[in-house]
Amino acid sequence: MSVLPHHRRHLAVGAALTALVLTGCGALGGASDSASSGELSMWTEWSGGYQASADALFAEFEEKNPDIAVAHRAIGNEDFFTAVRTGLSGNTPPDVIQFEGYQQTRDFAGAGQLLDVTDIWEDVKDQYLLSDSLVSACEVDGKVYCLPWSLSTVNQVFYDPTLLEQAGVEPPTTMEELVAAGETLKDAGITPIALGAKDGWPANHWFNVFVGHRCGYDVVYQAINQDGAAWTDDCFVQAATDLENLASQGMFNEGVASSDYDAMTALFLSGRTAMMNTGQWFVSSWTDSPPPFDVGIVPFPAWSDAAFPNVIQGTVGHTIGISSQTDHEEDAKALLRYFTTPEAGRIWAEGGNLSPIDGVTDQYGTDAIKQVFEAFTSAEAFLPFLENELPPAVGEDALYNGAAAVAAGNLTGQEWMQQVQAAAEAAAG
Repeated sequence: MSVLPHHRRHLAVGAALTALVLTGCGALGGASDSASSGELSMWTEWSGGYQASADALFAEFEEKNPDIAVAHRAIGNEDFFTAVRTGLSGNTPPDVIQFEGYQQTRDFAGAGQLLDVTDIWEDVKDQYLLSDSLVSACEVDGKVYCLPWSLSTVNQVFYDPTLLEQAGVEPPTTMEELVAAGETLKDAGITPIALGAKDGWPANHWFNVFVGHRCGYDVVYQAINQDGAAWTDDCFVQAATDLENLASQGMFNEGVASSDYDAMTALFLSGRTAMMNTGQWFVSSWTDSPPPFDVGIVPFPAWSDAAFPNVIQGTVGHTIGISSQTDHEEDAKALLRYFTTPEAGRIWAEGGNLSPIDGVTDQYGTDAIKQVFEAFTSAEAFLPFLENELPPAVGEDALYNGAAAVAAGNLTGQEWMQQVQAAAEAAAG
């Protein structure tokens, strides 16, 4: 598997975000609250399917460290990016914070908001799979400001075996087979694919995978860095057009533009659509809420003419850092070190999540998560979520909004890539 290179781009959060910080930070709470209560505060996006694993992690940590109490705040995914930026930029950040690394690390470290934890990484890095790759999510100018915690991938398609059997189709191994299966499913009165594009990122996942297959690792990073490639180049337009074509062929459910992630998964789990693409976090939700049928999983198929079928979407999904404003540095470091242990990794893997700690997912992961992990580790190269390597105006605005519009049939793939390129040029100054 290819090693991810280190990228050195320091991009400030925009003026609109600064305004939000000035007006909103008082309501969020953080290190000042924890200082007065004697607690160590930590913010994460470990709500929903992550919650049970998070509760078990903090319970075990407190049992091993009875003098340290952790006040954990789980923030919903849709509010998380804003809350993290607001919290770290304000006067009351949490002591420990989970975020998504890469561009966020560069932003936060560049603003002096994170503690340098290079010494901890040097002590524990040999415990990790692919440590040279993983550290790129956390490293800025040779210093490490967070530790990898969880792996993420959307390189799979979930399917309902009963609906596929009812229509007489097999699980697809190529995109051509997926489209052909979709046509057969439609003929049988079954919606082929569940998609909720309201918030952009579920639709962008399809593009994220297509662009790896069409453009390859090196060219994607050339576009990210605006050095040697542009988002309007042929392979990017083709990847965007792949999403456009699926929408125009009626592969997705009605109401794509108004449906969010929860509506998408509910549609699939209720037996009203045959297939769905999303991340491995979907598996973690099965611990508390088992699906009503045996969900099938296949690796995300590539088009037969894709030049890079083994370049998949796979990334460090969660990283953990310490606020530079913490009044509890030693306790915060103790919690950070706990997250590097096999014991913590075991709890995470047993909850249906991907742990980067060597041997943990293989030994303790659920059957479904082991299947996802096998495909993840057998790729020739992997790409992170594109938005994690881009400034917010490009990744969270141009990519998300455009993906939603394309999936809803309101924008062409070419128009979308023109918007992304314009946003990238504006962000680069």
